[in-house]
Parts: sequence; C-alpha cells; structure tokens
Amino acid sequence: MGLNLIELMNGYLTPEVLSKASTFIGENEKATTSAVGSIIPTLLGGLLHKASDEDGATAIATLLSQGKHDGSILNNVLNIFNGGETTDGIMKSGSSALSGIFGEGNIGSLINLISGNSGMQTGGASKLLNLVTPILLGLIGKQTAGQGVSGLVSLLTSQKDHIAASAPSGLASLLGLGSLAGIGGNISNWLGGATGTVSNVVSDATSTVAKGAQNVASTTKEVVESATESTGGLMKWLLPLLLIAAAILAALFFTKSCNKQPVDGTDVALTDSTVISTTAVEPTTTTVLGKIDSLTGEWFYDNGAMTKIQLPNNAGTIEVGENSTEAKLVAFLTGSDAIDTVKGNWFDFTNVRFKTGSSETTPESAAQLKNLVLIAKAFPTAQFKIGGYTDNTGDAAKNVAYLF
Repeated sequence: MGLNLIELMNGYLTPEVLSKASTFIGENEKATTSAVGSIIPTLLGGLLHKASDEDGATAIATLLSQGKHDGSILNNVLNIFNGGETTDGIMKSGSSALSGIFGEGNIGSLINLISGNSGMQTGGASKLLNLVTPILLGLIGKQTAGQGVSGLVSLLTSQKDHIAASAPSGLASLLGLGSLAGIGGNISNWLGGATGTVSNVVSDATSTVAKGAQNVASTTKEVVESATESTGGLMKWLLPLLLIAAAILAALFFTKSCNKQPVDGTDVALTDSTVISTTAVEPTTTTVLGKIDSLTGEWFYDNGAMTKIQLPNNAGTIEVGENSTEAKLVAFLTGSDAIDTVKGNWFDFTNVRFKTGSSETTPESAAQLKNLVLIAKAFPTAQFKIGGYTDNTGDAAKNVAYLF
C-alpha cells in the first residue's frame, strides 16, 4: 500500500473547507484547524488499535462495506458542511462509526481529548468528529477497495509512525495503552502469511511459475533470488544515484517470449529457455513518480488512480494503482515491448519495504507481494529474477557485502 493518510486527508480538508467547517460548528478557524490536526491521527489510532485482532479488523472491513464508505464522499468535501439533511445524515453515520471504533463508553473521553488539545468547546468538537470520521473512512475505503481485510490491515499498519508523530497527548491512555509504541497490538501474530518474509512469498511464486513452465517447456527453469537486507533499513531516503535501486526498492526482472503473450489464456512456449544469469545487472534508468515525506524522510511512490486488471489464465482480478509495479508489469507481459537482453527489463517495487537491518518485509508489503504471486500464475511461461538492494545507511562495508 506507501501512503500517508494524514497527508492525504489534509489535501481534502483545505483552508476553504476548514473555514466553512468552522462557520458550521460555530468555532474559530484556528481552533478548527487544530482540532482536525488531532482528530485524524486519533481516528487512525483507534482504527489501528481495533485491527490488532482478526475480529476487530473484520469489524472495520464490515463497517466500510455496510456504511458505503467507498470514497464517493471525497468528491465534494466542501458541501459536507452546508447543513441540512445531507449533513445530518453524515453526522449520524460518523457518530455510529465512532461508537464501533472506540466503543460507546469512550465517546465522551474522545470528545474531551479533541476539545482539550484544540481549545474547542465540546459541542463543536463532537460535531467536527462526526463529520470528519466519514471522510476518513471514505478515504480508507477508496484506498483498500478490493483488497480484503489483509489489505485494510496493511494500510493501517503502514500509518503507525505517522500516527505516533501527530497524535494528541492522551491518545495512548484513551486506547488503554501505556504508550503509542503498543498501538496496533500483535497484528503480525494473526495476519499470518500476509506478514511473511520476502523469501516465503517469493517461494510461493517460484513454485507456481515452475509448475506452469513444466507444462509448456520441460527445459525451462525459473530462477528467483531474494537478496538479504543489510543493517541499514530500506525505510530511509536514499542518495539520488541509488534512487532506482533503493528505499523500498527491489527490482523485478521478467522476460517473456518474443511473441506477445495471448490474453485469452493460451500457453506459448518460451523461445529461449536459458537460465537467467545470477550476475547482478544495473537497472535501466526510469522516471520515478512520488515524493519524500517531510516528517519521516521516507520516499512514497505515486501509484496513481486505482484500476482493475483482469489477469489471464483464470488467475483472477487485481485492483492496483495505474503507476504500480503490478500495472506496469502486466502491461509489459501482455504487450509487444522488446526485451532488453543486455540490462533486462526492470520494474521497481512501489510498495515493498523491509524492517531495518533485516530481510523481513513489513506488513504493508504483503498486498503487493500477493498480487505478484497472482501475476506469476497468470503468466506461467515467464522467467523472472528478484533483486534487493541496500540503502546508504549503516556500515558501508557490510552494505556492499550484502549485494548479490
């Protein structure tokens, strides 16, 4: 999922919207702006905490579905604060959602938390909470459409650092935590395979591709290499010269038949069944879309508008950003682009991250890795190689030693 939901929400709650909101709730703009700055991370904190167990995560997914939080509310946020029946309906929806997230008995404390941190009266804080909640749920629903519970949890988990950096004083106490370090609980314990290491997920893909290839050309071998992460995590900003191969960067090297892969599911034998060399090759220079998070220094890819892709060979449907790894990879495999036999055709992972000093992926990486498994199933004759690169943090000698 590499999004900062707090940042995205601020993009919808523009100064014009906040000005209109302050008029509607009867508060000054300064207090309203401050309150919104507390409300967004508080709501995200509550959602992440509730998603700490499988039942809670399922409840959130149900809330998004039954409440029709599909992102349509984002089309005209300014009109939310017009008053009238539409606004009343949104407020009722927000009130109900808050009770489901925090529990009915905690709503009073939640309102007091926002009021105390913004200087706003409790009445205004209550109205603002009820109106902002559906906007945030709409944004989350839009971002996780078609991804199921695991995609929802991955997105929420990816916001942990942003929540901790922006949360108002008292949020940890409201959630029953000693500190925000415990927010999210033991998600990895129940999410299971969704939080596995790169090697686990790639192993699945390798097995799938190998089986498909055996049915087409018995001499074809599938080669997958998973590089080990160095002591410097892939979570930091990289030097410009390393941008293509770092940050959260791993590269996919897919090759295909010189003939176009049929989209009707027809198998085509590879014209070249030579095993891909394990010698590292430099990736082809590409334009990388995205930006640096000013708060954390992390790089976030711009995956573009969500689009549904129907995969061949009955592999299913994936919903991904138009600039994502998956979209570009499928376009290449179903297109007629020439294969670069010297440097290879490289595709950057746009949402795979590693824990600092480890080859273990973060929970939010699972959605993209699972999509790549589906793509491998859809194109059983493809050969591919996965490469991982260290960043520029940590011990330089050890970083070099880990390169393959």
